[in-house]
Amino acid sequence: MQLKQFFDSKKISYKEESGGKELRIICPHCKNEHQKCYVNSSSGNWYCHHCGYGGGFKHLSEQLRLDSTGVDLNLHEDTSEWDLVTPIDEEAVQEHHLRLMKALDSDEGIQKYIFTKRGYTFETVKKFKLGWGRGANVIIPIYDSSGRCLNFKMKSDPTRPLPAKGMISIEGRGKKRLFNEGVLLAKTKKDTERVIICEGEWDCMLLDQMGYSAVTSTGGVRSFDESWIPAFTKFNKVYVCFDNDRNGAGQEGTKKVAEMFYKKGIRVFVIQLPPPMVMEDNVDVTDFFTTRKKVKADFTQLLKDATEYAGGDIAQEQYRIVDFSVLMERDYPPQRWLVDHLIPADGLTCIAGLPGTMKSYFSNYLAGCIAQNKKVLGMFDVAKVPILLIDKENNPARIQTRMKSLQISPEAFKNNLYYWDRGEFMVEKENSIQVAENMIQKYGIKLTIIDTMVRIHSKSENDASEMNRVYQALRRLQLAGSAVLFIHHFNRSGSSGMFKTTDIKQLLRGSGDILGWLDSYFALQIVENGLLRLDVGKSRDEKPIKSFFIEPGFYENETTFNYMGEVQEDEVYKQMAVEELIKRELLSTSSLSRKDIIKKLASQASPSTIDRGLKKMKQTEELITVQNSHKTYYSLSNKLKAEVLNGMFPDADNQEALDDLFN
Repeated sequence: MQLKQFFDSKKISYKEESGGKELRIICPHCKNEHQKCYVNSSSGNWYCHHCGYGGGFKHLSEQLRLDSTGVDLNLHEDTSEWDLVTPIDEEAVQEHHLRLMKALDSDEGIQKYIFTKRGYTFETVKKFKLGWGRGANVIIPIYDSSGRCLNFKMKSDPTRPLPAKGMISIEGRGKKRLFNEGVLLAKTKKDTERVIICEGEWDCMLLDQMGYSAVTSTGGVRSFDESWIPAFTKFNKVYVCFDNDRNGAGQEGTKKVAEMFYKKGIRVFVIQLPPPMVMEDNVDVTDFFTTRKKVKADFTQLLKDATEYAGGDIAQEQYRIVDFSVLMERDYPPQRWLVDHLIPADGLTCIAGLPGTMKSYFSNYLAGCIAQNKKVLGMFDVAKVPILLIDKENNPARIQTRMKSLQISPEAFKNNLYYWDRGEFMVEKENSIQVAENMIQKYGIKLTIIDTMVRIHSKSENDASEMNRVYQALRRLQLAGSAVLFIHHFNRSGSSGMFKTTDIKQLLRGSGDILGWLDSYFALQIVENGLLRLDVGKSRDEKPIKSFFIEPGFYENETTFNYMGEVQEDEVYKQMAVEELIKRELLSTSSLSRKDIIKKLASQASPSTIDRGLKKMKQTEELITVQNSHKTYYSLSNKLKAEVLNGMFPDADNQEALDDLFN
């Protein structure tokens, strides 16, 4: 007997819906009197729009406590394409929606899923009437262009450990429909400029939130129907943006959809999302915005770079040249900073200095300011982002003590500051780089601080080709989505005290290529009265700011850093620079007369300034003088020669080495 006959025989009241394809009954689970339980008349599968419970016919008959022997069901009928279905009561949609809105006020797990993982705003939740079922699942109502809800897409509780993948819909209500198809009714010139066909309702809603017209098939990547194409002809440009899958599924789906439009003579453009990183299976639109932390300007750039489909296979584009006019038309976002003028977003930054100049402590202070969204030194704005600290210089106890003394709020640590706690991080260990890439993507890390660079590799710092391997490892962290700040040291000349130069680019230890890597570079030096002097040696995208002083304050339970004003390049610093120049000239010549020195430095200093320098250096025994034919000749003292030798060759400290170097 048919299902209707079975219900009649058991005196179960029902109403026919969807042309008899569905039967509405009182739900055996919640007993709601408004008959919100729909039973598929062919398969017996059921779903209650009030309580969210449902299942197969066997389960239904058990709930009804009836013997279903003899009921003739067609379990193999394809009900996925049924179009003529009775709309779901808007009352049921609102009930689920209000339940989700209430949960978003108090349930941290649901908040994290909707706002963080999916990247939605309250406005998007309201616009698409997202709901929370009594059976603990997220519900996406599927509306047609007339505003009738025809189906639910449901995802089982995503807040539980190891949540189920994928989504399900109500059988017999059209598995394959266009989601958000209301945008296809656009009439204004602005609204018909472009439309994006994407993969999945989640991506579609996020693109809509970003201000793009987007649609998707509710049936998955391979389910786009050719009969839908006429609705797209009014748009100036049609784009396809499916997932970039490691297994190629998204690329195959893109080709299928693009080929449909291409054969109809409709131009279609393919948007290529970034390729998956290590330990990623795919990259979708949601990943692009949430995991990769991209913004609308970045996606708009993908639209501009989209290629027109011309038939054939679609491969991930690896190489391309463009006419310069294309480059000039691109709308690149302005330079973004994590700390204004010091740490650029997405860039590579170095802090350098002598040992004991508080480089590590100051980097901890910078991390605390960023995590708390607090101006650095009360002067420089920050962007609050998650940070990863990889510290191979200081033990965890010392780091903890420093963080406490910096008075960083405990709330700032949660989901903001992360510490590499276990496992060796080395450039030579590929697995450690892969783990770092994965952690950057998993936790949305936007700044990785490395203390110090020398501890993460075993390469020769003076060898450009070897150091290039270090750079490539740091570059991978950047490509994973994080800016990098590493701590480095001055060279031996700087540490010897020989060169008190204000040009800090000359003092960076190792290959000159290291300076070439950097987008930003600043150094710390201890000067008079215990002040720190911060000099910016390089800023790739703007003119370096003026040097300034910082006063570190040490109290019983607190350490502070205070801005003390710009450095005034007065006569003291000019005199230091002249002394530096004199030393450099005498390094290349055994001795020079006063007249020779003044002549060589004529374009850089006045004779009186040079005379003051010679006088002071003689008093400090850095220079010795010899009288010859009524002229005074100057040369470096043995004391200064030893300092130079120690800076260049730390193991060569005997007299023979001195003689070889200077004679």
